[in-house]
Amino acid sequence: MNKDMLETLLPSKITLQLVLDKALLMTSVDKSLLEDVLLNISINALHAMPSGGQLQIKTENTILSDDDKFSMPFQAGQYVKLTLEDNGCGMSDEVISHIFEPFYTTKGNVGHGLGLSQCYGFVKSSKGVITVDSLIKKGPIFTIYLPVSEGEAIAHKLTETNEKSSGQSAGKLYSFKIVDDENQICLLNSAVLKSAGFMVYGL
Repeated sequence: MNKDMLETLLPSKITLQLVLDKALLMTSVDKSLLEDVLLNISINALHAMPSGGQLQIKTENTILSDDDKFSMPFQAGQYVKLTLEDNGCGMSDEVISHIFEPFYTTKGNVGHGLGLSQCYGFVKSSKGVITVDSLIKKGPIFTIYLPVSEGEAIAHKLTETNEKSSGQSAGKLYSFKIVDDENQICLLNSAVLKSAGFMVYGL
């Protein structure tokens, strides 16, 4: 889903602000399901701002450690962080406690109560984390953490290490041989490593 599609969805009285990290790492998730997540949360924002407002979508790289506390299980490591924030009417703690439950809705006959539960299911199946933080009269902040692809994480870590230690490109110091039963996994990891400047063979 690109910016034009989101702007078409949102009325002119709602401003869309994109704050996107140009060096964002790769995460391996279903594109159409991720677009559904953006669509569902954007529609919720639309309903929460009947008089207009702003929806901000932000992406950045982050690291989750074992010290981080979430209600969902997760593994420490590198993540892509996706934040959606609006300045609508907000939600109470009571609403937040049920927000991801199937068929739970505050919209009466307007909503079916499945949108956010589907978002939760997508994030959980992607081994990620989704949180929501809000106060009444202060719009919610939905934060989604999606794990960085394994090959991308390795390449990023080695690149940072080598650049700090020698100032040279990682590709000059390391080469990889990729072996996996799944050819698609080999191709994905190969593309990630090559884009980071590594020499890859074995395909």
